[in-house]
Amino acid sequence: MIPSMIYLIVLITSSVTAETPDTSSNSVKIFHTNNMNSQFEPTMYENRSIGGLGRIARYIRTRKDKEWILLIDSGDFFGGSDWFKLTKGKISGEMWNDGLDDILRIKTFGEKELEYGMEYFLNYFRSEYYAWTVCANCKSEGIAKDFFSPFKYLRELGITGIVCQRKDFIQNILNFTNPIPALLAVVDEMRKTNKIRIVIVISHCGYEMDKKLATDMRGVDIVVGGHSGEFLYTNPPSEVIVDQQPAGPYPTEIMGPNKRLIRIVTASNNAKYLGSFLFTHTSIVEKWNGNPILMSDEIEEDRKVKAILDKYEPVVEGIKQSIVGISYVILQGYDDNCKIRECNLGNLITDAITFKFANMTSFKGRWSLSGISIINGGAIATGITPSSRARTVRYGDLLKALPFYNSIYIVRVSGKELREALEHSVSDEFIPGSSVARSQFLQVSGIRVIYNLDEPQGMRIVAVKVRCGECMKIIYKDINPKEFYNIGMTDYLMKGGDGYKMFRADNVLGDWIKNGKLDLVDTVKEFMQRQKLVEPVTQERIVLLTPRRCSGELLKFKSVLYSLVVCIIVL
Repeated sequence: MIPSMIYLIVLITSSVTAETPDTSSNSVKIFHTNNMNSQFEPTMYENRSIGGLGRIARYIRTRKDKEWILLIDSGDFFGGSDWFKLTKGKISGEMWNDGLDDILRIKTFGEKELEYGMEYFLNYFRSEYYAWTVCANCKSEGIAKDFFSPFKYLRELGITGIVCQRKDFIQNILNFTNPIPALLAVVDEMRKTNKIRIVIVISHCGYEMDKKLATDMRGVDIVVGGHSGEFLYTNPPSEVIVDQQPAGPYPTEIMGPNKRLIRIVTASNNAKYLGSFLFTHTSIVEKWNGNPILMSDEIEEDRKVKAILDKYEPVVEGIKQSIVGISYVILQGYDDNCKIRECNLGNLITDAITFKFANMTSFKGRWSLSGISIINGGAIATGITPSSRARTVRYGDLLKALPFYNSIYIVRVSGKELREALEHSVSDEFIPGSSVARSQFLQVSGIRVIYNLDEPQGMRIVAVKVRCGECMKIIYKDINPKEFYNIGMTDYLMKGGDGYKMFRADNVLGDWIKNGKLDLVDTVKEFMQRQKLVEPVTQERIVLLTPRRCSGELLKFKSVLYSLVVCIIVL
């Protein structure tokens, strides 16, 4: 049993040494990556430099002349770094093409390759010359159809891909059909060619889903997975890994139809690892050897990858230094301020989300499609102090304050669910009077809520009103438990992050997203540019009461609009 703990990474020398090359025709060496999230540079873990595409490229290049090698990527090469965001995906295309130009490689789509819109998509895929993209259950009548095929043959391998999506709210770039029927049709077609002995599926469905789907994968031998980013390892040594303990063995073996053994592999995320396996085969996989390889600081970074980073560095730094607005006040997000109370930066961000939707021309006839916006305090990493003289705020300041590359969506939520969410914001983990930060604490726009923190969990709301999005003027009304509300929120909350299980991606209003996902940082930037000068203040949108501390003072509500005569302690 592996103890539940955070592992310190120490590279095992035997892991780095390449296996003795087997050049026989039935020997196949495969490296694989997934959920790279544009992590081209190393990241610091436990004071050690770990990962990065530069080390992955270097590791493969030092071995490709010794044995036949194929690199597989299971999607989400996009996203997750300033490099990607500030070049609109161009650097990702160059990395995959020029950075890995002499390495044979094949991949499938991740949702991140699709959700940023057509411009990003084409910046990535038009730059390809040496790689293939495969997907069995992807369909397109547009330009995207030119950038993938259902399968590819390579030596005696048949390679295809599948992508699992719960809802097609990520553009009209691609549509997705049920993965299993589409996969079986492609496998049958490939198996008609007698030379195909082994079928490999590149899956962007997630580890747990891959295990479920494998029981129906007739004729499949290997699944190279991505999406969920688990770390798998077989016979882990005493010192292993960064911040993940193994979710299962590498490979995870599932008995498929007709008693054909299916091996599932995946390689963590963010370029910390390079998945690696060597197998021999006849009509089935016979011998197998492999494990993920830690990209430690003992591995040099590749010169080609470094050259691409050097090329784009002036562009990225120039964008970070661009001025987005002026603020005469400090935007409070320091010391976890936004995780324990209403903060002016939280008000600025949520107002920016609300007015983003209010200013979209397709919503004529109402002042906003969403009169309410929320963000969890954990999304705000730090505050912003304007420059001392000009009081300017730069784009790089926003990136530091909001570093998680969130996008924004509108989610349809019942009044009952909204009230549950507001209660969860100050759940029993939220300690009255404490300075302990709670990531789930909500910053709000279009909500006025009063809490009594001495009441039990689930009963702390004293009064709450919400802004009407359908009205032609701004008014606040009581929450109707049976009514539905359109709420602007981040993708993190939309997917149930920080315990907000009442929010579901299935309830996203997605038809209005025509040109790509709406980026949170850019939404705040546009709001500040429109306002030119911002002086956000706290407005008692969130009032935290502790009546026991009032020393007997009278608590009295004068009106439903929250005029209060009360002795309160506002955290």
